[in-house]
This record gives sequence, C-alpha cells and structure tokens, in this order.
Amino acid sequence: MLSYQSQTEQHKSIQQELFGLEDYVAKSKEYPVYKERRSNAQRTLLEAQERKKEFEKELEDARKELAATVGATMDTTALTAEVADIDSKIADIDIQITSYQQKIGSLSQKLDEIKKLKTDIAELSKDAGVLSVDISEYELLSHRMEYHIRSYAHWFQS
Repeated sequence: MLSYQSQTEQHKSIQQELFGLEDYVAKSKEYPVYKERRSNAQRTLLEAQERKKEFEKELEDARKELAATVGATMDTTALTAEVADIDSKIADIDIQITSYQQKIGSLSQKLDEIKKLKTDIAELSKDAGVLSVDISEYELLSHRMEYHIRSYAHWFQS
C-alpha cells in the first residue's frame, strides 16, 4: 500500500499530466471539423475522378473520329487541337486528384491522432478518479486513527 505522501505525489503528477494534455483536448474538439473536411475532400475527389472519366471518354471519341477521318478532306488540325486540349484537362484533373489524396491522408492522420489522444485522456481521467478515491479513504482512516490514538493517550494519562 502506498503512503499518503506518495499517493499525494502521484495524484499531483496525474493532475500535471492532465494539465499538459489540455492542448490535445482542444485538438480533440476539432475532430468533427477534420472529419467534415476529410468527407468534403473525398467527395471532391470522387467528382474529379468522374470528370476525368468523362474527359477520357471524350478523348477516346475524338481519337476515334480522328482515326476515321484520316485521309479524308476534313481538317485534322482541329481534331488534334481538341485531343491536346482534353489531354491538358486530364493532366489538370490528375494534379487535383493527387492534391485531394494528400489532403485526405493528412486529415486521416490527424483523426487518428485525435482518437489516440481521446483514449489517453480517458485513461488518465479514470486513473485520477481512482487515485482521488484512494486518497480520500486514506485521509478518512488517518483522521480516525488520530482520534483513537488521542482517546487512548487520554485514557492512559488518567
């Protein structure tokens, strides 16, 4: 069994740890914001991927049309320019997709950190509660013992 002094020191130590976690508690309050940002980024990523598919289809259609008109009197420079334009749009969307994937990764990492911090805070709070009860019980027993010692001392002095 721990002495009153060591229990008090342990209690103070736990309180200091809890005080040091206040920044993490503040971060954990931002959890819903990061979760919403991640959701928005994923939705935007899906939309960008859909647009990319549409542009790829347009590119394929333009290439087919270009192939069908080879040797014909049609001006192929217009089709070539259209293909180049669609290729450029696809490259831009690929850049956007990469950016969104990086944002999602960053937000996922922050969410994991917040979840771990919430777990750590819950454990420390639980330990602090148990320690507080133990200290209270120890103080009560200490006061009772002092009372009995004084009673017996008075009895022996009489």
